[in-house]
Order: sequence, then structure tokens, then C-alpha cells
Amino acid sequence: MNPAFHTYGTNPSISMQDAALKIQMRYNLAPEQLAGLLQINDFFQRIALFDCPVTDLRVVEYRNGTEISCECLPAKTVQFFGTEKCSNFKKFFNPHSAPDHFERFAQNILSRIRLLSDYVGVGSLEICKTHAVETTYTHTHGGRR
Repeated sequence: MNPAFHTYGTNPSISMQDAALKIQMRYNLAPEQLAGLLQINDFFQRIALFDCPVTDLRVVEYRNGTEISCECLPAKTVQFFGTEKCSNFKKFFNPHSAPDHFERFAQNILSRIRLLSDYVGVGSLEICKTHAVETTYTHTHGGRR
């Protein structure tokens, strides 16, 4: 197993391995850097499953069934997805078509990354629960009683 895939924790599909190894050679990435790029790609695959704007998502961490933290997505992830619905990016992060788009994705991320945490949040992705505001509507009839 390639050291990057060992650090990543699993072997990606053969087509994703090929795309990742090409990027590793082109940018002279260390195994840890390539593993981080693959982790970002996986995180974005999870985000692309939601049919809502990225700003509606939160990263929620649970321990023993209790929510211990709820945070917005990392700022650079929000910038990457912009104002569009996450599902608009499905073709780029679908496990079957992701290898075809991985080079463009890698170029975009590698030009702006400082830390893995700039893009990846730890926990479950959930749509933010909105708080309904109770309003009362009174219809007035303008006539006399």
C-alpha cells in the first residue's frame, strides 16, 4: 500500500488512486499531504449529498448520544461551495466521477490550503435546525361590528 493511502487509512478506488498519485507526482506532495487532500475530498463528498446551501450545514459531535459541540463548517469549505446548493457539486464529488475531477479539485485546494482544519470538520454533518418564530396574525375586517 502506498504510504499516503496508509496514512489516509484505506485504499481508494483504482481510478482515484491513479488520479491521486498523478497529483502527488505533479506537486511533489508528501504522503501526509496527499492523505490530507483525500480527506478533504471525502468530506466534500459527504457535503455534496445535502440539497441545501452549505451555510445551512453544521458539524455536530456526539459523545454517548449527547451533543457536545455544534459548529459551522470551516470557512474555506464554505468559500469553496459558495452560495449554491451542495448537491450542485455532486458530479465533482460522486465516488464514480470524482477521479475525473480530482485534478481540478486538487489545484483549487492546494493553491489555498494552510491547514487541514481549514477545510475539514470533525463530526456528523447535519442541517441546522431552524427555530420557528411564533407569530400571531390577526385579520381585521375594516367594517363595523
